[in-house]
Amino acid sequence: MKKNIILFLALTLGKTIWNNVYAQNEKLGSGLPESARLLSDFIQYRSLTGSENAAGEYLTSICHERSLHVDVLSDEIGSYNFTASLYPLTSGKPNIILLNHLDVVPANDSACWKYPPFDGTIADGKVWGRGAIDSKGLAIMQVLAICRLKPLADYIDLPYNVTVLCVSEEEGSSKKGASLVVTKYLDRLSPIVVFGEGGAGMNWTSSRDRERVMFGISTCEKQALWLTLKIAIQSEAHGAAPPSQYANKEMIDGLSELLKAKQPMEISDVNMGLLKSIGHLEKGVKGFVLRHIRLFKPFLTKSLRASESVSPLLSNTITLTQLTNPPGVANQIGQEITASLDCRLLPGTDPDKFIKQIRKVFSSTEVSIEVDLLTINAGPSSIENIFFQKFSQSIADVYPNAMVVPYLFPAYSDNSFFRSKGIPAYGIMPLILSSRELQSIHNVDEHILIQSLENGIAVYTTFLNKVLLPTSSVATNSSFNNK
Repeated sequence: MKKNIILFLALTLGKTIWNNVYAQNEKLGSGLPESARLLSDFIQYRSLTGSENAAGEYLTSICHERSLHVDVLSDEIGSYNFTASLYPLTSGKPNIILLNHLDVVPANDSACWKYPPFDGTIADGKVWGRGAIDSKGLAIMQVLAICRLKPLADYIDLPYNVTVLCVSEEEGSSKKGASLVVTKYLDRLSPIVVFGEGGAGMNWTSSRDRERVMFGISTCEKQALWLTLKIAIQSEAHGAAPPSQYANKEMIDGLSELLKAKQPMEISDVNMGLLKSIGHLEKGVKGFVLRHIRLFKPFLTKSLRASESVSPLLSNTITLTQLTNPPGVANQIGQEITASLDCRLLPGTDPDKFIKQIRKVFSSTEVSIEVDLLTINAGPSSIENIFFQKFSQSIADVYPNAMVVPYLFPAYSDNSFFRSKGIPAYGIMPLILSSRELQSIHNVDEHILIQSLENGIAVYTTFLNKVLLPTSSVATNSSFNNK
């Protein structure tokens, strides 16, 4: 009894201290939350892949100012990785890792943006700029969430450490980022679970419920295979007298056949759960078919292929991203051509066999195929994990009309490096993304609602309270079962 009273007083004191601190810092500038100001500043660091150091040092300073325990794991050009924790990593506590990345993709089309991509403009209730969603906004949510728990950790010996892990080069090969961290520092991190980028929430319109929100937490993801194809043919070079065979023609003919080819559709156990969940939101025949999709697959393959949102979850994809010739003029036939392909493979796909299939398409001409990137093929993380369950319940607490489902992430992320080591890793951005926000990722006018930042912080804070405080309720499977 005495121990419980002391614990209650400590909890109350810790929360009181934090509430006072938070109340003083919550509104800054013209009534803006701290999250918006910090993200705006963060975006102004042009942290293109390979140039993350300045942005990393900025966020490191923010964490130092808030008395988090900071460890810089690597500090060299193109490889700035650091942790910010409730307790020192040397404590050896089992560690809940909140993962994000510092680097962003280029904004070469900056003239097309509503606001300059690296100004961090705050307007219309949003923060605008490259990385607002992917993934500087995520980093700000995670840092501010554990800051809310820091006063409590100073008074109570909590059962877990919590660490924000910020890495470089996620938009590239991750060799100097998550791969390096997992290879060299995994024991120091002592991870028990990882939550990184991946799924998010979307408003779902169904025949049964017009205002339902569906959150997908990725438990596994596709394998990225980036290829460079090259054809070199010494031919006549004057455009006025085209030869029957020349490099550009052979490449275009092969790519046309390749991109038109229909990839096999595969309904994995993870996606089966997703489709069943959608089926429970639908009425009548449509809902029944979705709940028993494997039975009806032969009759639905055409419809599934036609869906731009569903098809990438059920099949391998091949995307032509670049097509280039050496410099020349309009009437000069290039003697060689290269094509860049971004291929995304379902778990279990053999990359070597996949490349052989591509080579067969170009069997009539000599093509070289170079592998630029092949990410880790890691198995799925279990939804029976208690941290998954508590995070699911935390989403439902902040978004009362939400349904949380596991799903296959059609892209790839740094989560796979941890999954490959047997560490449960889940991909989730705990906010609702509109179709316009989704389209802005890696595109012009990337932006995030300030309210989404605040809601994301609330989800992380709720989750950490459930995990760290002994009086917190334990989540059940009901938050992600079909409802």
